[in-house]
Amino acid sequence: RFRYPAVILISTCVACDLLTSTTSLNPQRVSHSARIGGCGAGVIIGIFLVSNKGSTCKRWCGMFFRCMCALIGLGALVFCIYFIAVVQGAGPINIWERIEGQSPWCWDAQFWNATIDESKWLCVRCHTRACVSHWESTMEFLSPVSIDYCAAWGFWYYEPPSS
Repeated sequence: RFRYPAVILISTCVACDLLTSTTSLNPQRVSHSARIGGCGAGVIIGIFLVSNKGSTCKRWCGMFFRCMCALIGLGALVFCIYFIAVVQGAGPINIWERIEGQSPWCWDAQFWNATIDESKWLCVRCHTRACVSHWESTMEFLSPVSIDYCAAWGFWYYEPPSS
């Protein structure tokens, strides 16, 4: 009965979300892991909770499919808890940065200091609040920076995470 209005409403929500995320965020600073995980979790929960009355599948087939979705969802939940508790224990890092072998970090910026180098801005990356406070208080010319720029030019100062 509400097939078409539901499709229109869901499509509108998806379109608004895509439009908002692509126009308002700096793509170099965005991890889409949460969106992908949320979509996967929504599909798994939907399959697990909603029963299909018009299915030609036997009852055991539907139960098997639901149990598989429950196991996949439980496995994903355990992995997420492990990732947050153990992997991110050293600092914020998303799964894609972890796969690339990057260290956790919390702040990056560029600064200009004529006594160090008159010709260019230099990059700094910090892991602790003390490091961030040091750079914010000692550098007069400090600006946000693209991580791609710093990766290409290298970091003048990089505070490794404490073990």
